Amino acid sequence: MTMTEHRDANGVLRYPVGQWPILDPQTGEVLVDSHGRRSYNTSVVWGPSVGKIILLGYIPVEYAQEGRELTLEYFQEHYPIRIEAVGYRALFDSDNERVKS
Repeated sequence: MTMTEHRDANGVLRYPVGQWPILDPQTGEVLVDSHGRRSYNTSVVWGPSVGKIILLGYIPVEYAQEGRELTLEYFQEHYPIRIEAVGYRALFDSDNERVKS
């Protein structure tokens, strides 16, 4: 997943650390799977090659669709995130062309 915007309500750029809930943007509720497990990000890092904040996380399988927009809650503020890949797929040079050049 990537954060599509990381400015807070005051316009300050935020770079989240730690584990935070992932919400449904329509309802504002934390995503919960059929076993009652709540969704959250497992790690966050700045990706200089892609120019975005990249997140790994746990979401229910029914929400796991590339291109789906969700929300990350970080210190009571909401930030839009987008599912870029389901499973394994590189965000930078996904066809491995850079290594071959």
